Amino acid sequence: MKNKNNKRTNEKKEQIKIKLTIFLIIFASIFAFITAYQSTKIVMTTLELSYMYAGEEVEENNPISFLNSNTYLIEGQKYNIDINITDNEQKANFSLEILLNNEQIKKIEWNDAISISTTVDISDNFHIEGENVVTVIIYKDGQIYQKAESTVSYIRKYVEQFAEKLYHKGIGTHFSFRTFGAEKMELVDALGATYIRDDMMIEAIDKGNGRYDYWNYDDWINNAKDDDISLYALLRANRTNGLLGENGKVTNNDEVTRYVKFAENVATRYPQISDFEVLNEPNGYYTSEEDAYWYTELLKKTAETLKNLNNDYKIWAGATMTVDPRNDTRMTSIEFFNRIFKNGAYKYTNCFSYHIYDSEPNSKNQWFKNKLQEHRQLFNEQGGFVNVSISEFGVTTYSNKITEDEKADRIIKQYILLDNYHIENSLLYNFRDTGTNIDNRESNFGIVSYTFTPKPAYYAMKNYYQNTNGSEYIGTINLAEGLETHVYNKDGKPKIITWATDNTKNVTIPYENFTVTDLYGKEIQNQNGTLTITSSPVYLDNIQTSYYNQAISNTALEKYKEFEEKYKTELTNVPTIQANINVQKNYMQNLVNQTQISQETAIQEMQKHYNIGTELIKAVKENKLNIEYVKLSSMLDTLEDIGKSYEDLVTVTAIERNVDIQKAKKQIEETEKLIKNNEKLEIIYPEKILLLSKEYYEKAEYINSLEEENPIKTGLIVSKNIHSELLESWAKDFAKIYIDKYLEEHKPTITYSTTEFTNKDVIATINTDIDIQVTNNNGNKTYTFTQNGTFTFKYIINSTEYEITATVNNIDKTMPVISGVENGQTYYTDTGGAAPVIVHTLQEF
Repeated sequence: MKNKNNKRTNEKKEQIKIKLTIFLIIFASIFAFITAYQSTKIVMTTLELSYMYAGEEVEENNPISFLNSNTYLIEGQKYNIDINITDNEQKANFSLEILLNNEQIKKIEWNDAISISTTVDISDNFHIEGENVVTVIIYKDGQIYQKAESTVSYIRKYVEQFAEKLYHKGIGTHFSFRTFGAEKMELVDALGATYIRDDMMIEAIDKGNGRYDYWNYDDWINNAKDDDISLYALLRANRTNGLLGENGKVTNNDEVTRYVKFAENVATRYPQISDFEVLNEPNGYYTSEEDAYWYTELLKKTAETLKNLNNDYKIWAGATMTVDPRNDTRMTSIEFFNRIFKNGAYKYTNCFSYHIYDSEPNSKNQWFKNKLQEHRQLFNEQGGFVNVSISEFGVTTYSNKITEDEKADRIIKQYILLDNYHIENSLLYNFRDTGTNIDNRESNFGIVSYTFTPKPAYYAMKNYYQNTNGSEYIGTINLAEGLETHVYNKDGKPKIITWATDNTKNVTIPYENFTVTDLYGKEIQNQNGTLTITSSPVYLDNIQTSYYNQAISNTALEKYKEFEEKYKTELTNVPTIQANINVQKNYMQNLVNQTQISQETAIQEMQKHYNIGTELIKAVKENKLNIEYVKLSSMLDTLEDIGKSYEDLVTVTAIERNVDIQKAKKQIEETEKLIKNNEKLEIIYPEKILLLSKEYYEKAEYINSLEEENPIKTGLIVSKNIHSELLESWAKDFAKIYIDKYLEEHKPTITYSTTEFTNKDVIATINTDIDIQVTNNNGNKTYTFTQNGTFTFKYIINSTEYEITATVNNIDKTMPVISGVENGQTYYTDTGGAAPVIVHTLQEF
């Protein structure tokens, strides 16, 4: 990456030398191998020896030695050729010719020479990405004396992109740490992946009795940290070693405890790890109701423990395989998720992962799309507002069913589909082929070969990362019949990625003022004013900004339609909400014809859309819409999906960075406090919404903290900040429904010692079936009235203060007065009280 020194420190070099020395002692045969070649004067340092497995074989007595014995060369690295001629018995005229891809790049002559020893550096001559052939020819007296060739794959280094940490795009590395050293991280770094996913195997680390051994992992993980690559740890066990029960299944509390302690130890050892995945493809062996219970318990305890270490950790549940149909040895991904949701998994984390593989020829990624849609629906029905990770997807070339170029094509299309579904966490499987058997399915998922030679997919992925890292996906447009076309906002400018949907029918469009590059980043020249687009994706730049409006409009209208169809019954009960949706649909329909949209207008339209959700919450609160909280959350989640298009509208129109990010932070903290103070109510769905609000705030804060300026920077700060505020408002209003309902059901009342007229004191008492704390009246729940009047009790429920007023008007302490005698009768009349006049005759006394 930019501004990074990829050379390892002297300390690491010394460590490598030590390990290699041990290696040489153990395997004496290697010494013999090297000794046998001393006569050719091949100069190899101790460090270079570690790469010999990947190098070209050198014929005995060949004076030509390619010192860079890797199968690849990364921009900035050295490529040296040693020439050592010692077997000449008399003077001769020698010349050296070096060709790169059959073009001469060096020529050196030696006249009247007996021996020659020189090193030629051709590093600066590599320019073409991909496979390059280096040919070296030595002439003696005009005749070819020796010739050698070496093939090396050249890699231009990925250039760091603005705000690339916004999304987590990466790859599963799954290296064999004992066999290949941590220096291979340089290939991942040059690729541009911002995340890597790797196994943390319990049996490789947990040695029992509280002992943990990390020698397999330290260098690799620390090198990732040095290269600013984030880590996604898969915490798993070998299913046959018995460390986590029979067949690797957790089936009791002791096994849960062992796994959780292992997870805690890993997190403590490597605080740079940000994501933890609980087991791998458990639906392949957790197949019963009891299994689902224990997996959920494992998830719960792991999440609780790791969140206590760092509340920002993401704990991923699922990692399910999506192979159908169900059988005795596995259940479907959907069934597994439904079972763990039944056990409370949705409460314990908001991060869920699954795997999709679509490698069949001519499938056009239909299986891939179907699984994305199925899982989107599944998570929405649980209440939505979850983070989704496709922690494995990829394409295998086994049995040559598809070519390596077709594999590259498929991978990029699948990545773009993940963007279309707003999957921010996407990790390709796999970085390296795990074997060399072409007929083995599992061995052929890599984007580099078993010997680390980059394949076409490596270069295609690097080009995709270079084009899309740090960008905002906008949506699809109809560029031309027969094309699938996706629009991105990259550095404040629209970028299109498009391809023909039928691989037998190319599509031709006018070659306007845009520039076009192919799957690998090679520019496609303008030929006769037309551009022919095949089924292989191409990148269009310098295009009209009107494509933004088209993509935003198309996406929003399609999703409004889905919302109306899905919630037709609910909308019928609240016609005002449907009316407001119609207004927003009309705006989106007209958006394609607008050329100038102000920042203020875009923000207002975004606020109007989110106000639909606010009205929905209000309708439930006022009993105008009788639905369960989960249905309300699902409806809001669908509206939130539409809301992303309004965020995009604000991003592309914002020109003034006039937002108060700290205000959003304060609002989030206040709502967090409100929910925490009422945590026994299990305010699940508003909490999920608030977590998403916090993520948008953190993105705005991250972008604002970047020193680098970029045309998209203002738009991202403004749009993500307002997005955060609007979601926080939803969360707060939704949470108050829980609280108000609870208070209504457990509303404190006041009782009085008497409600009859009395000339004595009246005692007012707060009565409630829930715990309250009176904050005035010396903390007493009773108040004594000595005369008529009011008193307001102030009390706290779940850390929130409320008030209730007691009123007394039945006290009468005025003494009776004799008012006179009439017709021989004496009357006692109470002239000062509020009670009825009591008349007595004297005879009554």
